[in-house]
Amino acid sequence: QLYIFLLARSPLGLGVRGRPASAMGSAESSEEAPPEDKVVADSDGVVQVDETAAQFLALPTAQQVWAHAVSSRAMLDEALGNDKITAIEADILMGSTPGSKDQVPTPIMAHPPDRVSDLPFQEFLEACIENGRCHIKLDFKEIEAAEACLPLVAASASRLFKNGQAVMLNADVLPGPGRRDRCSPVPADAFFNHALAHCPGAPLSLGWSVFAPACGLGYREVDCSAMAAAYQLYLDRIGVPAGGVVFAASLRLAAKSSGPLLRLLGEVPQSQLLLWTGRGEPPVPSWTVRKLTAAFEEAGLSERVGFDCQVADSVAEAFKAEFKCRLGGALNCMGWM
Repeated sequence: QLYIFLLARSPLGLGVRGRPASAMGSAESSEEAPPEDKVVADSDGVVQVDETAAQFLALPTAQQVWAHAVSSRAMLDEALGNDKITAIEADILMGSTPGSKDQVPTPIMAHPPDRVSDLPFQEFLEACIENGRCHIKLDFKEIEAAEACLPLVAASASRLFKNGQAVMLNADVLPGPGRRDRCSPVPADAFFNHALAHCPGAPLSLGWSVFAPACGLGYREVDCSAMAAAYQLYLDRIGVPAGGVVFAASLRLAAKSSGPLLRLLGEVPQSQLLLWTGRGEPPVPSWTVRKLTAAFEEAGLSERVGFDCQVADSVAEAFKAEFKCRLGGALNCMGWM
């Protein structure tokens, strides 16, 4: 499949394999690292950070080369051993390692429905820090994983900062199209609570739980207003400069209704939008990408929008993919998916 990508021209472009260049930056080391991390909250829940608090790099803007869905030791070794790779994305959930006798789930690098991986989160993080070259995007698939991992990220903040490694905290925090009748596995309030308690100031990547081929409308005003309100509550409590935010949205659903997403970008200053196709999702037609690109260009927001999607190689493949999606959408409407 063809992955489309744009070069970073300003606040948001796309890096290799369609990842947002704005989520990455220079890997040059900072000369001094902050001391041990100390974060506390007052009685109103506002995080108070003193001079010795954890410090994280904000959203960088340089172009990067991504290794994504890194969920095994072999994949991690390959990514860290490739000098062209400058940023790593990985999914995290609670599970176990092969042959483990411990019945208590631990955070592992894996994508649902997998629950077994040979790469525990702590070993993943340590290997990335020891290598020191790559920025990291942590995609939490359930709130228990965020709860278990963020203290470890906070404890490593000084070393990450010294290395010049940015860390983006990613989760689908609100229900969206095709999943509005379900609770998000990573609720916004709980995710923000853990992020504020351990990693205030770290860049965020926030999305909706969706079913991309869902029938009916795409993103609605209520989806985007809820996301803006949730992020504002986070900003009201943070107590330190925010590291920035990227809103992650399904390209197929955005194509059905781009207006609410346009207004979301306008409402949240310096925010960015990443349009994606998911794991196992059929490729999108090139004309769908062109339609969305034109809409954001007309609104003067194209430089804040990136694409991480597979594009059909031919007209025949595009029609085949659309047929699969329409069939999936029909089944979703009938409650079968």
